Amino acid sequence: MVTLLTINYLHVTVQLIRKGCEALRLGVVIKVGTDAGTPADQIKRINVARVLQAIHWGRHSSRVDIASALALNPATASRAVTRLLGLGLVREFDPQPNAEVGRRKTPLAVDSETYVVVGVHAGLLRTTVGLVSLHGQMLSGTSFDHRATPPREAIAAAAEWAKAEVRTSHRLTLGVGLAMHGHRGEPGGSVPGTGLTHDEARRVLGELFPGATVRVDPVSTADALAQYWWSPDAVRSGHTSDAQEHPTHEVAPQLLLYLYVAALPGVALLDGGMAAPGSRGLSGNIDHLQVPHPMGNRCECGLDACFLANVGNIAVIDAASRISGRALESLREVVDLAETEPAVRDLLRRRAENIVAAARVLDDLIEPDRFVLGGDAVARSSAIITELIGQMPPRSAGDGIGRNALHVIDSREESVVRGPAALVFAELMDKPEDVTARATDFGPPDDPALTSRRGA
Repeated sequence: MVTLLTINYLHVTVQLIRKGCEALRLGVVIKVGTDAGTPADQIKRINVARVLQAIHWGRHSSRVDIASALALNPATASRAVTRLLGLGLVREFDPQPNAEVGRRKTPLAVDSETYVVVGVHAGLLRTTVGLVSLHGQMLSGTSFDHRATPPREAIAAAAEWAKAEVRTSHRLTLGVGLAMHGHRGEPGGSVPGTGLTHDEARRVLGELFPGATVRVDPVSTADALAQYWWSPDAVRSGHTSDAQEHPTHEVAPQLLLYLYVAALPGVALLDGGMAAPGSRGLSGNIDHLQVPHPMGNRCECGLDACFLANVGNIAVIDAASRISGRALESLREVVDLAETEPAVRDLLRRRAENIVAAARVLDDLIEPDRFVLGGDAVARSSAIITELIGQMPPRSAGDGIGRNALHVIDSREESVVRGPAALVFAELMDKPEDVTARATDFGPPDDPALTSRRGA
């Protein structure tokens, strides 16, 4: 009865979220225009953002195509493209021959040479930082172990490292995005076990990147945005490629659901690229969703079948330690032990079954266009999870969750920093002129490689 009521409540909540996202999307003009000058100036800025997004998705190969697709006057579209060229956000390629009568079309693509974004991931064990291009590619990165460098100091050290990297890259940084565990929607928004709050992290980064765009959000929200703007499918199909020789006509998913499972679980829902508000800021809470295979861990709420107590890395490490009689400290040790201990191997399979069971419930409730499973727990059990998904019955004829809608991320290397970088990139797509106006380089004032870029 409790589970049924929970599902019904979730269904109503999802419908409200969908309605709210539609209202938010309709209100974008008001949001963008509140501080953008005259109504004419507001419309120009909105058109620049729309054109930038069209170029990013690679659906339109020229100014003429963009004008037609966005229902803009050709002169208006051309002025927006010229503005984006001046900002250093896009570049033109040599005109391509075409079968149509008239001038040859000049392909356009997002420029990855002028700007970078700093991505910082503050985990429970380490803080990871990297520079990410506007194509979603990690250019360089490093990490700081919290056993040697406490979380507060690790974030400051990550910021200093990033500033040095930006300086040597001869590029401008558009800002810094920080993805953290913990719950921004709760008072102070703290990371469990560290005492570090989201507000404090934002203050530290704001002081080290004065005037730059700084975004701090839960890991699930950040990773969802990375999947929306820089999904692996988009990279393979050419959305974010340098060449743009064969522009794709695929479109971004309207409704994207992201389930993140690592030390702590989280879920994020994007509607048209906009994050729906959840109980944890922009991150949803499924900690107490009931799973079919309890591991013997009791949740703080008193129940023993809660998602958090049977799927999160900490819970799995505790259960494996109890089964093996060893004091295990990391998920890597659990995975290694599973090679020789059948009981531990069975524990990991039950965890994978719990993840897929939760995914099936969420898919039935929300029916997203794209459903992504990510996080360290998913990456380390990707083979089992993929196998279990393949055994699931389809959602409906021709639209099976195991074939079309659901995708499993089997690596966390690049996505650790791509997620937080996507927080800034999403704001760039919404307000390109505002974000580029706050760009900085941390280089010497007489650096010839940056002189023209500073004046863009």
